[in-house]
Amino acid sequence: MKKIIVILLLAAVPFFSYSQKRGKKTDSQNYTYMIIKAVEVPMESTNYNEQGEDVVAEANMKRALKPDVKLVVLFDYGDGNKQESNEMLRRSRSFKSIASALNAAANKGWILQDVSTTMTDNTTIHHYFMRRSK
Repeated sequence: MKKIIVILLLAAVPFFSYSQKRGKKTDSQNYTYMIIKAVEVPMESTNYNEQGEDVVAEANMKRALKPDVKLVVLFDYGDGNKQESNEMLRRSRSFKSIASALNAAANKGWILQDVSTTMTDNTTIHHYFMRRSK
């Protein structure tokens, strides 16, 4: 009798341990991703080294509040959607701010996921990571 109970328990272990069914798709497969790369290059080349600290501080504040920069925007779709990529590339030449680039992407159904900013010398590089449902 003990042998029969042990055999039944051993046979039932796989049925009790199987607790989850396999999913159809993971979240990453339900979305398309895009990266917007925006580069801000300052247009002024004024040298403040010979002037006082107050002048330099004031110039830095003015530059931070209203920067005189050239904006270059690139939409990276990866391998997909060449038609939309070409359209956004053509429109990117007219963007005067990063907000206009983000609004153009939002109008196409893209949702902002994450932002990364890198500064090198006087150049600022922004990466905007976007996604939308397939």
